[in-house]
Amino acid sequence: MAVYGVTGLVVETAWFYLPMAAAVIILNRNEWSAEQQTKAWSASFFFLVGCFVFISLANSSKVSKVAIVDSWRLLYPSTQWGWNGAGAVNLLGLHLNDGLLITFYSLCFRTTLEGYFYSFLLASIPTLYLLRTSKFNEICKNSKLGIVWALVVMSCSFAFAADWGRCIYLFTIHTFLFLTIITTPPERADAGAPAVVKSFVKPCYRYAAKSLFIVVYATSWQVQHWVVGGQSALRPGLLFVAVQKIAAIGFAMGSAGGRHALLQ
Repeated sequence: MAVYGVTGLVVETAWFYLPMAAAVIILNRNEWSAEQQTKAWSASFFFLVGCFVFISLANSSKVSKVAIVDSWRLLYPSTQWGWNGAGAVNLLGLHLNDGLLITFYSLCFRTTLEGYFYSFLLASIPTLYLLRTSKFNEICKNSKLGIVWALVVMSCSFAFAADWGRCIYLFTIHTFLFLTIITTPPERADAGAPAVVKSFVKPCYRYAAKSLFIVVYATSWQVQHWVVGGQSALRPGLLFVAVQKIAAIGFAMGSAGGRHALLQ
């Protein structure tokens, strides 16, 4: 909670992940009664509201954003930035309609919308696999409500930020880690050692296949943090880029060899 609180002073989007941190703490207190958990949820809710009030008051005055925009220019020198830039939490210092227009303008283009959609599906594969293999249905009703509350607040970052690629990474990674903690019973920690010992008995080709799948999955695609409307945020990953470069070098060498043979 302290880490997310301090981080929110630098990157406002971190405030949206405070409920997730609170949910991890609350849902792992199995000895708490329903009344105690309700009080904890209420405290986390008012804490979140207090964070937003603090941000709003801190940004209500005319604060110069020149330094922020200059830092963005260093990261994206080819992009034309306005005085207020684009990215981070756009609604801070802007009217509501202006902020929402900046946020959702690029989504009016089909290519951009489809790129973000398929990127979100690819990034959600580990979470979907986790839900398929975990005993999510055995979680109590109060825990499910807490999970829904945390995910809803986390998803609000998409409405307040224009760099959806960054939000996709943050949302899916946090969701996977969050559900991993919540869906893992405490008693499994003690019973983990025999399972690890038994796992070494499995054939090595299974580990090789899984490792290969993870490498291909992680290096075959990437998401651009922010794109101009009309462009796709889903880009080839390191694997495809390397294959393209190797193919280009091979084609160039082959063409050079062919020209040399013709000259001979």
